[in-house]
Amino acid sequence: MYNPSKITIQRIFHDNWDDFLDDSEVIRRGIRPVVKNEVERMLSCGTLDAGFEVYECLHCHKTISSDI
Repeated sequence: MYNPSKITIQRIFHDNWDDFLDDSEVIRRGIRPVVKNEVERMLSCGTLDAGFEVYECLHCHKTISSDI
């Protein structure tokens, strides 16, 4: 799950991705769609943006949830 207090590649991208996309050189040269898609997928990893699963024990009905 995304942890804003931990320095990770995800946090570096989270903190800088929008500014990078707004950079005039990036706008001029463009960015490959696959790169943009993969970074956006990485940024949504560990968030509820992609949904979640709930598992329930049929015997005791205890549930656990998991990010997809």
